[in-house]
Amino acid sequence: HGTGHVRIAGQFKGDVNVDGDLTIEKGAKLIGGVKAQKITIAGELDGNVENAQRVELLDGGVLNGDLKAGAFTVAAGSRMRGSVEFGWDDKGRKGDDA
Repeated sequence: HGTGHVRIAGQFKGDVNVDGDLTIEKGAKLIGGVKAQKITIAGELDGNVENAQRVELLDGGVLNGDLKAGAFTVAAGSRMRGSVEFGWDDKGRKGDDA
């Protein structure tokens, strides 16, 4: 748990809950669930992403797990295995008043 911008540059096992941004550097691996506002994956994440505002899966990045985010960007050369939900809020589509 923490606040601010957190960078993972090595191997880490456990859940990460950040009130801010999380970056998983190229060559790094995180095994565990993630909660953060913005998540950038250049390395490997083996776990679920919950309710992020924005997730970027960069070239060479790997995500093994489910993802829920407001926005999701996928670069060519990245890989993912899991289910994805993005652009939705609890009431349905973003922008719907009904």
